[in-house]
Amino acid sequence: MTNIANDHLGCDGINTLDELCHVKSLVVEMVSENGFAVLNAEDERVVAMAEGCPGKVIYFSCCRDNKTLARHLAAGGRGVMLMDDKMYLVTGNKSLALTDIASLPITFAGAARHNVANCLAAAGALWALEVEPEEIASGLKEFSWQDNPGRGNHYDFGTFQVLLDYGHNVAGFKSMLDLVDALQPLRKVGIIGMPGDRCDEDVIQAGSLCGRGFDVIYVKEDKDLRGRKPGEVAALLAKGISSVQSKAAVKIIHDEVKALEAAVKSHQPGDLIVVFYECFKPLQQYLDSLCSQ
Repeated sequence: MTNIANDHLGCDGINTLDELCHVKSLVVEMVSENGFAVLNAEDERVVAMAEGCPGKVIYFSCCRDNKTLARHLAAGGRGVMLMDDKMYLVTGNKSLALTDIASLPITFAGAARHNVANCLAAAGALWALEVEPEEIASGLKEFSWQDNPGRGNHYDFGTFQVLLDYGHNVAGFKSMLDLVDALQPLRKVGIIGMPGDRCDEDVIQAGSLCGRGFDVIYVKEDKDLRGRKPGEVAALLAKGISSVQSKAAVKIIHDEVKALEAAVKSHQPGDLIVVFYECFKPLQQYLDSLCSQ
């Protein structure tokens, strides 16, 4: 269980984070007595799920000083943690160095902190399944964005770069913006959209984040409007951008492929173009065609 964040609220009768947490906690409650729940020690709602787990718990954390993890280890429990940019499997006061995060492609040499956390969680799950530490480390080192279509997919065209990611909520936007900041491109270009069944406040907040984080923004819309009127989501995103008095240049192009084509056509050397997409394959085909030119 990685986190509980604002997503899908207002869908299927789930309107609050507490209600969402209750639904997701059912997964932890179904763990067998001989099984494990791998829980994010940095999310209070996820930590609370441990009380309902019939089996054992392995916590993971990017923070070596996390109090929940420290108490768990002091009681002889198991955890996966980050210390000095290395991953460790820890039981009580005994630790085993697994790998350094710079060698894990999916983390962009540690710049993608959300994927560092995901690697810790994956290591915890494999450890629970009694996979040998050497095999865990080997698998993490071999896994790259090419093995994970649509998530943090990175294309380098020399004078500019493109990142495709299915960021579709505020937490996803923030994670990618943190990665963009860490990569330090000369100019940050965003092609942004949100599913129509997200609440107005979340769409506006996503726009605000992008208004602060990008130098150029193309606002697009999903083809599946999910109950919204044409232009409604784009208007909410634009409202969020303007609410932070953003200095970003904003263009509205509803079709995401055309938005990417426009961004590529007008790119400047050093641009990093981030696309929060709806349909992966058309964008992938377009980028593959650029690679073959």
